[in-house]
Amino acid sequence: MHMINSGSAKNSNRLFALTGLISALIVPISAASFAASPPSPYPILSEQGILKGVTIEAPFSDLFKMTRAMPDGKDLPKDKLPKGKITFQDASGKTTTYENVTLSVRGNSSKRLDQCPFAKLTLRFPKGDAMPVMGELRKIKIGTHCGETDEPGPEWFRTRNQKSPVREALIYKILTRTDTVSLLARPAVITYTDTSATVDAQVLPARTITRAAFFLEDDETAAERYGGKILQEAGPRPPNAPFMNARDSKIAPRNIALSVLAEALTENVDWYIQMSASDPEAGGWHGYSNWNVNIMQTKDGKVWSMVYDWDISAWVTNHSFGARFEDAIARMAAYPDLKQDDLDKAIQQYISAKTQIYKDVDEAFAQSGVVDSEGKTFITQRLDSFYKTVEDGPVLRSFPPPKQPPSQPPYCGDFEQADWPAKGLKVVNPRGFKPSEYRARDSVSGALFAGIYQWGGQRCGGSCTIGRAGPVCYLPVN
Repeated sequence: MHMINSGSAKNSNRLFALTGLISALIVPISAASFAASPPSPYPILSEQGILKGVTIEAPFSDLFKMTRAMPDGKDLPKDKLPKGKITFQDASGKTTTYENVTLSVRGNSSKRLDQCPFAKLTLRFPKGDAMPVMGELRKIKIGTHCGETDEPGPEWFRTRNQKSPVREALIYKILTRTDTVSLLARPAVITYTDTSATVDAQVLPARTITRAAFFLEDDETAAERYGGKILQEAGPRPPNAPFMNARDSKIAPRNIALSVLAEALTENVDWYIQMSASDPEAGGWHGYSNWNVNIMQTKDGKVWSMVYDWDISAWVTNHSFGARFEDAIARMAAYPDLKQDDLDKAIQQYISAKTQIYKDVDEAFAQSGVVDSEGKTFITQRLDSFYKTVEDGPVLRSFPPPKQPPSQPPYCGDFEQADWPAKGLKVVNPRGFKPSEYRARDSVSGALFAGIYQWGGQRCGGSCTIGRAGPVCYLPVN
């Protein structure tokens, strides 16, 4: 499931979200840019515009049913994964078909039926000669439409229709403009034909449907594009982990600043990277060094953070998750090597790309074929607010912020939901969750399903900042 670390809910500048589509801006690597977004050698990711005329035939109903029957969210064994075929048709009508393509369901919480009936996919192609569209690429992801409803998903407000991939692909496009280390996305329109004996109406409303989507670069493919490899994937910290925190690995401060600004821009709460051995957030992410942030290493030994996964960011959900600049400053301040000059250079990346980014937003919504005026308005407003803060706001011009003396936290022990009143805690529910949507514990980590504990407006320290997703804050009863 997703890992979410909720921010405090203040009424000041917040940060934003969106996604859209299109391929990646191609910028050659140069010594002047620490990690310029290099071009992809594969046509499906290097060419511009929405990829249309794509058809995938596979037993989708069977795939989702088998995946969801696996215990504890485990993946289907490789020998159980179904095969299908994908056909690309160009503007002239010429088709290219790939047979024996292996399909699997990807994601964490998005695999759940109540989150994304038609969940995100990964395609693996058999080895063979290079062909049009894919080249020699053997693995690629698909960002799907998730579902068929206008009702947001429970807990994280997922957009469960084809507005979602349009908005999310846009984020990946924008990040290439700022040289943020991330993945490449290519918007698409895909026709899915379910070859299962019985079509599950919860997954597809008909045997054949056509929906907006996007192709997404695989993590390893992206690392190779940057001239490196994945050093540590997002997830629980492995034994003898090569990455413990950003400072020990000497990650470039500007890389960290750009990564954090990307999360702030999109108002994303579903991420974490441990900044140093003394990171104040580390207690809330016990057993994790990075979540929805891959750690990659270049051939010359440089270590970078690679941000991705925006499907529950505010830009995609159109649901604000609170004050993101305050959280962004706190996360950057937790990295001792990040100075004002590093932050200024990261901000300048956004300022230099400002005109093009607004153009990307206009084009993504105009060309998608999906009517989504509210999505464009929401994203544009948050983009306006983002630029007002980074260009004019003093909040980012006095970094790092002065340290505040620690306050005395309340009791923040590990206790069950039924014990909250007795322990002097009450639920503050600013997001309109129903009581049935609360969970006392996260099924994966066993941690309390809590975002941020607060005491007099200040966060509690240590283990009280629970990193495994939390939609609410718990405050002391007056």
